[in-house]
Amino acid sequence: MERMFIPHGSGGGRGMNWQAAARRIQTEAGLVFLALLLAIALAVLGLQWRHDGVLTAARCAAVGVALCEAMVACTGTRLVFQAWRRVRLRWRHVRRPDIQALRRAVLRSARVALLTWPLTVVALCLPAIVDLLVRVPAVGLTFAPLLLVFGMQWANACAYHALAAAVDASRGFPRVCAVVV
Repeated sequence: MERMFIPHGSGGGRGMNWQAAARRIQTEAGLVFLALLLAIALAVLGLQWRHDGVLTAARCAAVGVALCEAMVACTGTRLVFQAWRRVRLRWRHVRRPDIQALRRAVLRSARVALLTWPLTVVALCLPAIVDLLVRVPAVGLTFAPLLLVFGMQWANACAYHALAAAVDASRGFPRVCAVVV
């Protein structure tokens, strides 16, 4: 398994495998979407068959969605924080176009990471929604927008790939001594 994150105190993300971190976020977002599909299918089957075991499996799948979404949020936030710290430490007062493009990639990824946290809160509520679905079947309509939103999250994970590519490319940027006057 590839090493993704460096221990604290190593400084600036030198040993971080940026591409592996971006791939991991994409994979985890795909797992969230698939687990949500599984939870929906099990909830529908459990309601039609009136079987408690299938509904329990749907709740377990909803818990899996919540855990995977928390992993996506934490990993994405960590990746953005490491990139932001690296840009701030190495290129603080540099105003070149390549560095500004790197800053834009960090900001785009930060927006995606910030939007992941409300999805995490929604995912944490999914087991309660499955319980509510047993009592009020019309609540099942909330799963349609959730599928759309979690599918969009998987597509938005390309921002992390762009960030990883920009940070990897910044390793080859020439060092310039920036003096603040």
